[in-house]
Amino acid sequence: ARMPFFKEDTSVVAHKPDWERCRDWLQDKKVTPMSAKFPSLGEMKSEQELHYYLKDGTELCRVIGLVTMGTVLEGITYRTNNVSTLEEKNIRLFITYVEKELKIKDVFDKQKEKIFRKYIDFHLVLDGLSKVSKKLETKLGVKGFE
Repeated sequence: ARMPFFKEDTSVVAHKPDWERCRDWLQDKKVTPMSAKFPSLGEMKSEQELHYYLKDGTELCRVIGLVTMGTVLEGITYRTNNVSTLEEKNIRLFITYVEKELKIKDVFDKQKEKIFRKYIDFHLVLDGLSKVSKKLETKLGVKGFE
C-alpha cells in the first residue's frame, strides 16, 4: 500500500555535488578571470576532470594570487609535465600563501601538498577550497560554496 502522507524529499535531488559547486565557484569571472587551461571549467563533466585540472597547482596559484592581490603568485612552475614533485611545489606555494594571507591553516588537511596523489582524498581539496571561498566572499562579492 502506498502511503499518501509520505512526501519525497526533493531538496536532496536539487543539491549539486560538491565538485560542481566548487567548479561553479571557480568558474565565476571574479574568481577565475580567464584561463587558458583545457578543458575549461565550463566544459567539465566529471569530478575526475576537476581533479586533473587542479592537480598541477598552476590554476590554484594563479587564482589565489589574482583574487587576493590582483597578480599571479610568483614562483609557479607552469610546465610540470605531470611530474609530481613540480606539481607539489605549486601546491605547497598555494598552501603557504593561503595560510599567510587568508589565515587558513592546513587548507588541505594533513596531506598538505601530497593531497592530489590519491583521488580518494579529493574531497579534502574541495573542503579546503570551500574554506577559501568563504574567506573571500566579502572581498570578491561571490558567494562561497559549502
